[in-house]
Amino acid sequence: MLRIKHFSATRIVGASILVATGIFILDLSLPLGVAGGVPYVALIMISLYSPWRHYVFILAVVGTVLTILGYFFSPPAGIFWMVIVNRLLALFAIWLTAFFCRQRKQTKTVLGKANEVLQQEIVERQRVEQALSETKKRFHSIFDDSHDGIFVIDPERDEILEANRAACHMLEYTREELLSAPISTIHPKGMSKLETFTDSVLDKGKGWTDELTCISKSGQLLPVEISASRIGIDERNCVLASVRDVTESGMQKRQQVAVQQIRAAIWKMKSVDEADQLLNALGTALEMAGIPFYDCGINWVDTSGIAPTAHQYYTEERLWRTVEDKDEMDMILELWHAGGPTCRPDLATDDVFGEQDYINEEFGTSIRSVVDVPFAQGTLAVKSTQQDAFSELDIAFIQKLVDVVAEGFLRLDDLRSLEQHNQDLEKEIIERRQMEQVTQVNLALQRVRNQILLMNGDEGWELVVRTLNKELREWIDYFNCGINILDRSKNTRISYAITHGAGVVRREMDDIHPLLLHTVETGVPLYRRNRTEIERWKPLRIGEMRSVVDVPIRDGTLVLSSTRENAFNERDIDLLEQFAPVVSEGVRRLKDLTEYKRMEEEIRKNQNLESLGVLAGGIAHDFNNVLTGVIGSLTLLEMLLDKDSDAHQIAVDGIKAADRTRDLTQQLLTFAKGGTPIKEVTSIEVLIRETTELSLHGSNTKPEYHLAENLHSVHIDQGQIGQVIQNLVLNADQAMPDGGMLKVSAENIELSAQNLFPLAAGPYVKVSVVDQGIGMTAEVITRIFDPYFSTKTAGHGLGLSITHSIIQRHDGHIAVHSEIDVGTTFELYLPALQEHALTATEQEQEFAHGTGSILLMDDEDAIHRTVGRMLNSLGYDVESVYDGQDALQEYNASLDRGKAYDIVIMDLTVPGGMGGQKAVGKLHEMDPEIRVIVSSGYAHDPVMADYADYGFAGKITKPVDMQELAETVKSVLEGGE
Repeated sequence: MLRIKHFSATRIVGASILVATGIFILDLSLPLGVAGGVPYVALIMISLYSPWRHYVFILAVVGTVLTILGYFFSPPAGIFWMVIVNRLLALFAIWLTAFFCRQRKQTKTVLGKANEVLQQEIVERQRVEQALSETKKRFHSIFDDSHDGIFVIDPERDEILEANRAACHMLEYTREELLSAPISTIHPKGMSKLETFTDSVLDKGKGWTDELTCISKSGQLLPVEISASRIGIDERNCVLASVRDVTESGMQKRQQVAVQQIRAAIWKMKSVDEADQLLNALGTALEMAGIPFYDCGINWVDTSGIAPTAHQYYTEERLWRTVEDKDEMDMILELWHAGGPTCRPDLATDDVFGEQDYINEEFGTSIRSVVDVPFAQGTLAVKSTQQDAFSELDIAFIQKLVDVVAEGFLRLDDLRSLEQHNQDLEKEIIERRQMEQVTQVNLALQRVRNQILLMNGDEGWELVVRTLNKELREWIDYFNCGINILDRSKNTRISYAITHGAGVVRREMDDIHPLLLHTVETGVPLYRRNRTEIERWKPLRIGEMRSVVDVPIRDGTLVLSSTRENAFNERDIDLLEQFAPVVSEGVRRLKDLTEYKRMEEEIRKNQNLESLGVLAGGIAHDFNNVLTGVIGSLTLLEMLLDKDSDAHQIAVDGIKAADRTRDLTQQLLTFAKGGTPIKEVTSIEVLIRETTELSLHGSNTKPEYHLAENLHSVHIDQGQIGQVIQNLVLNADQAMPDGGMLKVSAENIELSAQNLFPLAAGPYVKVSVVDQGIGMTAEVITRIFDPYFSTKTAGHGLGLSITHSIIQRHDGHIAVHSEIDVGTTFELYLPALQEHALTATEQEQEFAHGTGSILLMDDEDAIHRTVGRMLNSLGYDVESVYDGQDALQEYNASLDRGKAYDIVIMDLTVPGGMGGQKAVGKLHEMDPEIRVIVSSGYAHDPVMADYADYGFAGKITKPVDMQELAETVKSVLEGGE
């Protein structure tokens, strides 16, 4: 572009106008002047507005000069061509003028629009610049107000581009100092992780978090946590880093690690003799905490002796040495009792305990600072060669370590206690095993007793033998078990033998071998250990046995044999002797049952129930004597056993079973003599369950109970109603010889006045017993309650007749429904009460104890033993005699001694001797103040009913019940009854 440098546009335009005007005037004086001046005027006009005005101006000047030269120097012919040229230039100028005018208009339009757009862009740019300014202010506010230090750095150039106030404060620099310093000023390259940093953040563009160490302006090392990410600034890869001071949290972490290491070392210790690991861990912990220590040690104070002693652990020798120096010992004890840390900041200037010399001698260096921190078993002593080495924070940290050490020593105490406890426990386990063995034996004995109570003849006795064999095999290894029962009056014996895997073999023999008589008469077990000893007692047949032991029982022997020599030891024989009394009870009961069956045969011959009552009296007396021993022994056993033990529950079950057996005789007498039931408010649910379980013991029949909740109470004689339920359950069991399900239910019902039974309106408890047996015909149902009617060949026909009589005396009703091959249902209706019946747990009783001397007269040894033990357990001294004559002599002797018996208990009748009824009068003649209690199994005897009229102070009904015995004796001693 041509530029005119020395003239302004105004001057050029002005000069152009003057020249053009002059040419125009000159041209007017020549031919065609008007026309000739037009182009120049046009050119001059164009030059004023055209963007190319400089080029147009030159054109105009050239045209003017040519015109002037043409006028003055050209010939006429030249003027003509000059005019032609001039006119062509004029035409070109006119076209050029028109063209530029059009361009100017278009340019003006475009410029107008561009101007509008430019104005809008200017407004928008101003708005954006204002928003950017506000954003920048907010960013700087956030950047500077952050609690964490923030840096913008360029690692490649080792420059800090930006830093906020927190960063400056953290590193103790001004902002200007940081921005002018290299990165290595605050983070030396020797301490950096820049390779990882550069690789993660700059190269891979990943975020990066780690812990670094920075240096403040004062030279302090600051552990920091840094989080960094990549940002771009002016096409450079820079880093935005957030930095947080973790000095305190880092220290806490190190302290936690130290504590964990100490605790780990403690848990590895099995005794205080392994303290080297603990001391090493303590040293490491102190180093991690930056505490300037030289040595740390433990002063262990042992208080197990008469006086406390201090011990110090020597790591090299791995042992504790007792502190012998009295002053040092006193110092350690004083520090131990201080109750808190005791710090000696400078032993050189203030040696309170005079310890510097022997400490320096021991360590071979100058110790200046010592701190002792006490714990339950001693102190932790930390020593340093620097004075004032331990700050309050250091001591606080040492206290934390001591707390963990105290845990360790407490654990060691626990280990020692545990070791002692284990020794005691082993001893206790041995004792408990012995007790458990005794308990297990007692349980085995009780199971045999229970089976004895449940037996009803030879078949039941065989079950007793099988039970005995089963229990003995749990304790003793043998081949054959046998029981010999002797009848010396007839010189006969019955042998019951059972071999492992076989049944019971019963044999009757017409002779009694001398060996058996010898064992019974001497009462000492006879053990033949080998074949030679066995051969001495021929011709007793023992087959291929190599060891035989006979233990005496009542009227016989209990025998075990083995095919091995020396098969039995002393423990086995002792165990057999424990079983011997139970077997004796069984033999006694077997004989009683045999006698009972004989009596049953007599009863069956009678024509009415009156004869049953007469015979039942004798049975009750003998049977109650047996039950006295059973119930008394079980009661004593119950008192000796823990109430929560299974053995105690078994004893309770045995007592209940014996009570049911006792009630049997009482109920027979009540029925036969027309006696009135002795009623009491009772929970029928408990009675149903207990009686049913007892009746079905050992049977294949399983009971299924459907007993309604909140059953009404009933006013009944428990013994009689228990017999009713027992009769019905036994009949149902016998109706299902292959076993089955027996459904027993009870529910509350309300009978209206229009009921179908001979019962009054009101509430009743309905008890149903449903079997799945063979059923009965309608003809049989009409006769089942008749005396002596029975559908069983072995039945006596009294069970249901007694049941019917008992229900009637309770103002109730019994109904029966039966269907052949379907089953039979018996329904009992008993009047219900609204009052509460005591349950078994609410009827727990406390026996009344006392002191005094008692003379017991009875013709049965079992009564002597059992009742004597019962009275002894209640606190009384007991002397026993067999009949009234002996009682008179003994009482007279007590008077001569000046200490008469406080009470005399006498059996009402003694077969073949003087009974209590005859002896009581003579006793009153000896001592008018004497107190005599009558005892008998004849509950309905007139003397028992009106004992006071016959000179007695009280009565006890057999079988003897512990509660009745205790209350009666206590009452008579206190002047009651």
